[in-house]
Amino acid sequence: MVKPVIALIPSGYKAEKVYSVVPSNGAGDFVFDRGNGAATRVNKEGLIEDVANDVPRLDYTDGGCPVLLLEYASSNNILYSQDFSQWTAFRLSTTANTTTSPSGLINATSITEDSTTNTHFLRSPVTAATGTWSYSIFAKNRTNNRYVVLNLRFSSARFNLSTGTVDEETGLVASSIKSFPNGWYRISITATLSALANVELTLNNGTTDNYLGDGLSGVYIWGAQFEEKPAPTSYIPALTGISVTRLIDSCLGNYSPILLNKEVSLFADVIQNNTGFDMTIGLTNASPLSNLIFIFQANGTQVRVVSTQGLDSYQTITTYQRNKIIVTLKLNEAKIYINGSLVLTQNTSLTVPDTFGELNFAAFLGGSPFSGRVYDTRVYDTVLTEAEAKQLTTT
Repeated sequence: MVKPVIALIPSGYKAEKVYSVVPSNGAGDFVFDRGNGAATRVNKEGLIEDVANDVPRLDYTDGGCPVLLLEYASSNNILYSQDFSQWTAFRLSTTANTTTSPSGLINATSITEDSTTNTHFLRSPVTAATGTWSYSIFAKNRTNNRYVVLNLRFSSARFNLSTGTVDEETGLVASSIKSFPNGWYRISITATLSALANVELTLNNGTTDNYLGDGLSGVYIWGAQFEEKPAPTSYIPALTGISVTRLIDSCLGNYSPILLNKEVSLFADVIQNNTGFDMTIGLTNASPLSNLIFIFQANGTQVRVVSTQGLDSYQTITTYQRNKIIVTLKLNEAKIYINGSLVLTQNTSLTVPDTFGELNFAAFLGGSPFSGRVYDTRVYDTVLTEAEAKQLTTT
């Protein structure tokens, strides 16, 4: 296979910069910006750590090699995401700093049911407004295999912290459980609410929420988050009684010309989020009149190729899963490959210019920024063969 003219395989970075692998002389590096705001990542050890302003996040949530984590802005509205003494406890007690949390510090809280027959739960000091919300928290089994139920009004899910599974759910858009080191899980629910709702966490004995407590059993919890998003984003610590916002990540090319010889193949190995907005990974010039862009449109559910010369083709794709995609363009022909298959061939009156100004994780001038997880992105100055494209995109 031919060598790419630019390749970003996440590895090197510094404040305000993500290094390209090809070229290695800095000409293909990316300018990164997040501004002032809280942000976290999962480090090599699998622990959650704070990341400084304008520092790119190479994230190890999936283990193995890092990915470049790019996210839209989000706010944690929970107010006290680690101090559960600020939540209202119903027939249970909270004890702070009882075990090591997913941050590696001894700052997790244990919750313990009382010995009455009733529900045993915590209620956050915030309520959910109408809209689509994601509620997440880190939880770990402690005594007698108590399950955890996350509740938003009539929407809930029950999580088994022994098996790492969602046992049942009601009225949800989605639920998830993700394992972390040392027996921790990040559990979450997403619901579309039509009325105000309490944000609650309930213990469950595996059968019911309403049971005779033994005064001893419970779980560990840490890192609650409540955000108006269609899925949970990376953890945003909120420690002082106010909502905390993580600002949007921006990753743009540095305006070094890319020679293409009137042909191009653009490859992306990514997980794209459903942000509610269009997103772009694109090759652009200094003028929008010669844009050639590779778009995730319709809230990330379409791969779409657009140029101002009349090309506008798209293919449906699934969000929140890893996809390997190639778009090839040459005189009068565009192709899209997704996960090892040629899914679209479009004959069109298209010409490809000799050069492009930059590869961006956004459209012209930074619009429609990409949101998701970047494993690998490459630009080739030729059209890959069908065999090469299928090999590169096979999952």
